Amino acid sequence: MKWQLNILGGVSCEQPDGHETGDPIAATFDHEPSDAEIAAALDGVTQSKAALNAYATQHHDALLNGGFTVSGCTVGTDASGRSYLNGAVLLANADATATFDWEQPDGSSVHLTAAEVTTIAVDVGRFVQACFSALKTIRADIEEGTITTFAGVDGASWPVNHG
Repeated sequence: MKWQLNILGGVSCEQPDGHETGDPIAATFDHEPSDAEIAAALDGVTQSKAALNAYATQHHDALLNGGFTVSGCTVGTDASGRSYLNGAVLLANADATATFDWEQPDGSSVHLTAAEVTTIAVDVGRFVQACFSALKTIRADIEEGTITTFAGVDGASWPVNHG
């Protein structure tokens, strides 16, 4: 069985009937490649602007939706997590004495005051905006030809997901 690495970094098993995906192939392996083998195969390969923009968008989405940790509390930053946080802020603004039990990824709970929820929401909002600003800058760098590889996208100035 052969494994193919397309230029977008996707790995697929070669179809028994020789079916082609149409994606340009960056490397072929006789085994399922490790992350290190994939990185090595793509290292320094100049990509099309479309491929770089797609890769940057994937990186952005994973970072944006991967959660944010501040003051020992991890909050979801996907659309649902941000919605819960916005609801908590609305309640905190209406009742400064409100308290919240915020579930953590490990199933434990963190007890938060209205002021703490508001502070966390501001930090998350700044993080979300920083993700979009980074993507905008990276897309401009791709368009200008400053970034020409996946490694360039990975090494760009992305925000960190903790406060």
